[in-house]
Amino acid sequence: MEVVAVDRKEPAQGAEGIDFIVSDIASWLPKLSDQEIFDGIFIKNILQFFEKAWVIHTLIPTLRQHIASGGVIAIETFRAAPRPPFDRSHSSYYTAKELYDLFYGCGMLLSEETTEQGTDMEGGARIFAITRLIVKC
Repeated sequence: MEVVAVDRKEPAQGAEGIDFIVSDIASWLPKLSDQEIFDGIFIKNILQFFEKAWVIHTLIPTLRQHIASGGVIAIETFRAAPRPPFDRSHSSYYTAKELYDLFYGCGMLLSEETTEQGTDMEGGARIFAITRLIVKC
């Protein structure tokens, strides 16, 4: 099994067995060849940083073209701004229904909207409004 991870930063520790690509998703996406097909795609906490139109019309359709029949796509993103808000605002937020509507023909495995208390990357306490969706295409 091959595992590919795309992130803007190098992993903090060794990523043995993972083909780690240092790139932002918008730059990596157009480089996908037609032959690259994935059994699973996991998208966590990045959608809110992109314009909704790009996610709807470019990101999701491209990923759908690269998911194997019976493959799974899992998404976790923000449904609303955290409390207290970050200094930098996000470009977009998503409900579970908005995301699921982008996966016509796929079966829903999980659809969840929740609020969770946690810490941000700098250790600050925040309340996060989270949307999770897992589909099988």
